[in-house]
Amino acid sequence: MRLAATSLLLFLAQALTFVVDANKVDRRALQQDAQQDSDNEINSSMLDESFQSVVLLLAQADGQKSDFQSDSAEAVGLHSTIKALDELANSLIHARTAVGLHHGYELNDPLAAPLVNALSTGVPTRHQEASKYLRIITTAVHRLLREDGYIHDGSNTESRESGGVGMVPEHSYPLLRRATVARLTQLWLLHLRQDDTYMSQSGYDPEPKTSTWVANTRREVDYVLLMLFSLHRSGMRARIALEFLHISKAAGTSMCHLAEVSGCRTLDFSMGRTCLMRDFDDQPRWINGTHHWKLIAPVAEPWGAHPYAFLLYGVPRLPNRKRTCFARHDYLAKHNWNFFANEYTIYNNLTAYFEPEEDDDEDGAGLGAGGKVGAVSAPLSPPSPPVPRPPPAPPQSVTFEEKAARYASFVMQLVAADSGKAGQHRFAGSSRSSSSSRSRSLRSTDSSSSSSDGRSLRSSRSRSRSRRVSAISGGAALCPSFANVVVLRDPAERFLSHLKFIAQTYGTKYKWPSIAQAFAPGRNSSDWWRAFIPPLFDNYVLRTLAGEAVFAMSYEALEAGAESYMELAKVMLAQYDVILILEVNETLHRRAVHFGLAWRHLLTEFQLRNASVLLKTLYEMRIYGAQLASLLPDESLLEQLKPAAVRYDNSLYSYGTLLAGLDDVVWRSAEAALGEPMPGFHDGVGYGCGYIHTRGRPPAPPDKPREAPQPQPQPQQDLHG
Repeated sequence: MRLAATSLLLFLAQALTFVVDANKVDRRALQQDAQQDSDNEINSSMLDESFQSVVLLLAQADGQKSDFQSDSAEAVGLHSTIKALDELANSLIHARTAVGLHHGYELNDPLAAPLVNALSTGVPTRHQEASKYLRIITTAVHRLLREDGYIHDGSNTESRESGGVGMVPEHSYPLLRRATVARLTQLWLLHLRQDDTYMSQSGYDPEPKTSTWVANTRREVDYVLLMLFSLHRSGMRARIALEFLHISKAAGTSMCHLAEVSGCRTLDFSMGRTCLMRDFDDQPRWINGTHHWKLIAPVAEPWGAHPYAFLLYGVPRLPNRKRTCFARHDYLAKHNWNFFANEYTIYNNLTAYFEPEEDDDEDGAGLGAGGKVGAVSAPLSPPSPPVPRPPPAPPQSVTFEEKAARYASFVMQLVAADSGKAGQHRFAGSSRSSSSSRSRSLRSTDSSSSSSDGRSLRSSRSRSRSRRVSAISGGAALCPSFANVVVLRDPAERFLSHLKFIAQTYGTKYKWPSIAQAFAPGRNSSDWWRAFIPPLFDNYVLRTLAGEAVFAMSYEALEAGAESYMELAKVMLAQYDVILILEVNETLHRRAVHFGLAWRHLLTEFQLRNASVLLKTLYEMRIYGAQLASLLPDESLLEQLKPAAVRYDNSLYSYGTLLAGLDDVVWRSAEAALGEPMPGFHDGVGYGCGYIHTRGRPPAPPDKPREAPQPQPQPQQDLHG
């Protein structure tokens, strides 16, 4: 059947496929081939299977039945499914205003306005109006592709912002792509299914429709799906680099090596760096340094260095690092790199550059004043080891802890403020405002002050029902000049893997039994673990996706605004060009990697994990079983902590799986029509990092890229680190 579909759409495939170095695409031929009459049948079963899978994923994401069979869409309920699709599409296209984002690049594009407007309304129930609706969507998507198909490097945005013509999109429009597929799924449910029995039973009165109308409408739906794929591919090729959001313990090491064998270029592919850029300050923030130095370091005797790299919870990206999109773009272009990983959180320039004015009080002395925050000055420094021992924390460490705590308090105060109050804070380097707009006091969160300018975190509880985030949290954004990919893993599995990795790290860094003695007093205390590794025990994925203003929030603050932060995280996730789900079957994973990234190899080919190295070291140290368990919570306590630790992460995982399912409708259509994402893909033609187009690309690698080194199998190997 796939061969028949490929034969039927041969001319369409030829017109749609871009030659890598070509500057023009014959859009007229694409239109003619899509509209031509044909005696052959379109691949109806493929469309049915694609949209059926969306319905089932939608049911699972909404907490309905999770064990549907492939032919049981009716069990979901037509009314509820159409309503859920309507809510999904509207939540995507109205995301910026509903959530309160400062940036929504594809939603702000004037060329996307017709598509946004079209997607704002549901699919009509009468198929004459539905035909008009589909034509409007077709025209709007085609408008984004442009008539001449000119490919450029994405560096000039002036004509794009003014609605100018003559260029392929700089963006692949993932959010609008998914909203469009949601509407097409509605169209399929209402008009294109083979059996209308359930329509009548659900209260709808299906009109008589001819097989010709159905065939023509299906053909146009398939044409829209192919245009969405073309939009994705051309948008990806216009980007300078691919940014991988590495959610810790979700195949980050494997993803880094997959990028290496796929021809990408970065600073360091080694196990120690895992594609992180030193100058970007994107290393993970896991462990509370204060807890470590006060409760663990005084007791545990290290073999050598302390785990400094992980003791950064509460520390923002440093001011002397390249933490803006422009700085990163220029840095990557200078070195001709086109791939990097980010293992911290989504950017938020507002938390980095907003700073309060100097305090009005005479004793206000910036960071040195008790409880007051003035202009943020010297960059924060990582904690220093305790020298001598005891005491465990030297002055440098105390300074680090105080600065980190004050920065966190500063961000919390900004987040808790009303959007209208955010204007009282200025950007670093801007002119000072009048004394009437001087900054508020950052008293402790349990302050009883009634001043609107000194609002405590508790005031945010009254707004927890609102979907809109504060003006500061709304500064979260992805860099539009980078393509973006994220890998999601089952939250409970990721949580356990992450916890074990930290235990393994401490087990190799410190001598036994001193490290076990350091953990013993708090091992069975939930408060001890939450203070030790705050983000891990409170929805690590949510904190990662919601941005720097949310990552270091207290448990209470995050819970108070959980609904709005969940909406923010969902909007961020929906803007990722490619979403990979570790638990999907290999067919879906292959399509996502091949057609989403144009990489020939798959994650399943690699089993490189940092955890494997730690396990080997522990094995050589004869530390395993009960000894290693002494660095973990008691089993009963762990079962108590786990539900809260992944409560919101579970919802985000289901939502991400649904978004990936919407993408698969597009990938499947492209595979059936084109066979490969780019010409010569299956023949081993070396494009270098898939779609990502970079000047000065080195010669293509051999037909068979070098394999990443495989580690020796070790007992209890973690395959998802």
